Amino acid sequence: MNAISNHFKYAPLETSSSSSSFRLLILQPAENLTEPLVCDLIHETLDTEIPYDCISYVWGVDAPSKPIRINEVDLLIRENLWNGLKRLRLKTLTRRIWADALCVNQMDLRERTSQVAMMRDIYANANEVAIWLGERLQPRNSTENIENCLRQWADQDESWDFSVLKVDENALGDFESWFRSPWWTRLWVLQEAAVCRRDPVLYYGGERVVWELFSRFWETRDTLGNLIRRRGPEPNVQHENLRALLQRKFDGIHAIRARFQGNICQSLQDIVARTERRSCTDPRDRYFALLGLTLPPCPIEADYTLDSDTVYHIYKMHSLSPLSTYDECCAEGSRRQRSTE
Repeated sequence: MNAISNHFKYAPLETSSSSSSFRLLILQPAENLTEPLVCDLIHETLDTEIPYDCISYVWGVDAPSKPIRINEVDLLIRENLWNGLKRLRLKTLTRRIWADALCVNQMDLRERTSQVAMMRDIYANANEVAIWLGERLQPRNSTENIENCLRQWADQDESWDFSVLKVDENALGDFESWFRSPWWTRLWVLQEAAVCRRDPVLYYGGERVVWELFSRFWETRDTLGNLIRRRGPEPNVQHENLRALLQRKFDGIHAIRARFQGNICQSLQDIVARTERRSCTDPRDRYFALLGLTLPPCPIEADYTLDSDTVYHIYKMHSLSPLSTYDECCAEGSRRQRSTE
């Protein structure tokens, strides 16, 4: 779980159930990507009126290797977060941002537990949730701006003259590459993308697209496909590939976000079943990562002092008796675990 190269000296947070304290990074401005990554770490509360942003990203499995200075201390962090923070810096102003690997003392289980319980509110209150998909692995094949392409594709309807329809096949291929990021397969990102009140913004290398454009493109996929087919008998392979990718990668997150924002009931059991193919490093997060998405709220609490078997038995008890309190689930879950040993 080490997110940084050595044991950074964190100033302790209040971890009581009534506390709303959390940390924020203050990213110092930089004119270009080559400038060092410098920031300060401060304490804040959920009732702050000063806007802040959150980054949603994949930790990765590499060892911390990229330099960052936090509160005048030089550290190493993992490459993907390092790249993302560099891309999200502003040129002349500081930027307040929450990144779990740095804003939470991952070595303190009590703090980690309390901060996970607050994550739903941290992301919901953010001015912007920046989804960092990573740096491009290959150069773009199209000179078209992907945001402009999405607007054009999403705005077309069946009444358009298909003879003047412009579909840049290289742009379709470039857009497809956005969905090759491991971000789309991870479990924790569901809550991060779903609970924010404003549409998230996706960043891929030096490009950015608002979530709403992805949604509009997905909702008009059949219209665009029909228009493409009317141009000739041969199917557009890139469009079909992109449609399949959207079905696998985007549709599930899009649906969960729509249900959450629409205040539609979602039980923990339902969400667990729908997300069983998503990956997480800690088996306890199979349940903890989804608690913030439940409507009405699930009584289970994230607690990293419990081992994964105990958490599983608590979840099973909740599945069998959804109206039970957390203490009742814990007691019965512990009894069932002992009976299997």
